Amino acid sequence: MACAVAWLLTTGVVAGGLLAPWVHGALVRAGRQFPGLAELRDLEFERVISRCVLAVVVLGLIPMLRMSGVRRREAVGLGGGGSGYRDLASGGGAGALAVLLLTATGWLAGVYEPAESISLSWASSLLPGLVAALAIATFEEVLFRGALFGGLRPVIGGGAAAVVCSAVFALVHIATPEPTVGIAHAHWSAGLELLPDMFRMVHGGAFYLPYVGSLFLMGVALCAMYVWRGSIWMGIGLHAGMIWMWLWVPRVLAPAQQSGLGDGSGPSGLVKSHSVFLCMLGLAVALALLAANQRGGKSCSA
Repeated sequence: MACAVAWLLTTGVVAGGLLAPWVHGALVRAGRQFPGLAELRDLEFERVISRCVLAVVVLGLIPMLRMSGVRRREAVGLGGGGSGYRDLASGGGAGALAVLLLTATGWLAGVYEPAESISLSWASSLLPGLVAALAIATFEEVLFRGALFGGLRPVIGGGAAAVVCSAVFALVHIATPEPTVGIAHAHWSAGLELLPDMFRMVHGGAFYLPYVGSLFLMGVALCAMYVWRGSIWMGIGLHAGMIWMWLWVPRVLAPAQQSGLGDGSGPSGLVKSHSVFLCMLGLAVALALLAANQRGGKSCSA
């Protein structure tokens, strides 16, 4: 199954790169022809290619699992029945609470301040944001923890599988094309030509190193949670709860003037790149202690 995941990710990048110029051209033409879509006239090609790659990977996930012989939900960590849904709810609450506490700490420390204009629109976005967060979290947990980690674990062991899975998880999340020269008219191979720029860290190490570390530790913690609970339901909840709050925070908070945060390091960006590193480290340690206690209890009872 791990080979199938690698094939899916590789195919997604190549197919998405080939598809992106056609999608970009169609969207720009639609923006020119329809006044209601005028904002699409200046649509950046870099935004389109990342969405196309994601769409190809999402559409290819179910066929990939079928070709890998997966016929039951339990094979990708979706077993558990009623306890699974309870894990989903408790994980979601923990993820949302963790980000809220980190954000509140940043507010008290003067890193954030209330946004200049806060309307009730943030409330109307809570439910759609929750649906989006659940969809993203479910897809990523099935792909990375259920398929990749679950496939590697019997072959190379749980620890090595968690490291490999978490490294891939982190790298995929920072793979954003940042070309040295913007692409105004995308030709058929423009998406493939962007591949060397996928990991060009334009924000510098001050942003990327803590962000990559946070993502890696988050991946390790989610792998440990899968082993601990026997399913990915709690991991989906934790992942979704954090994404939900990351979508909501920028609507009510902004970087404080004295914080000196540059572009790309708004409230959600700062939380994800710096504070979550400590949060995930604490979570990984807590899960390791729980697993150790569980093993110790079993040995004593034996």
